[in-house]
Amino acid sequence: MEFNCHGHPPSPVHVYKLFILCQEDGGEPKPGIETMDADFFELNDLSVLSTERNTVEQISMMFNMKNVPDAPAIMD
Repeated sequence: MEFNCHGHPPSPVHVYKLFILCQEDGGEPKPGIETMDADFFELNDLSVLSTERNTVEQISMMFNMKNVPDAPAIMD
């Protein structure tokens, strides 16, 4: 089976993905059980992505949606 959207490599599973806009309200970003590190980045200063999970195209779409709050949700 192959992912049909967003330039992902072939995968034997389906993945449901949600991007959620968050706002820093104090404290420091910390890694968790699913991450080795946590931080905030600008689009032109992304860290290395695991493109099997998230692509530059997807992150770019999210930055665009942040700038247009009334944009419709993307579901595909």
